[in-house]
Amino acid sequence: MDSRSYVWRIRVRSAAHLDSWIRDSFASLQLRHEDDGSTVLTGTLPDMSAVYGFFLQLRDAGVVLLSLRIHRENPTAGGGSGGH
Repeated sequence: MDSRSYVWRIRVRSAAHLDSWIRDSFASLQLRHEDDGSTVLTGTLPDMSAVYGFFLQLRDAGVVLLSLRIHRENPTAGGGSGGH
């Protein structure tokens, strides 16, 4: 299978409000500050190297994660899960 036919959908919830640096680094992600002080990031990344780079930046910034969800999607199949 061609790995280019998939994108990686992520949803991350952090323990604190994140600044706009994350939006600057990852324009494909939506950032939402919650009333409880947490931040939810959602969106897609093009490949596994982008996923790893994203997580490394969160780690290096000391971001405390409350939850993390990632799954592979086949965008040509209407958002299906693209295999496991």
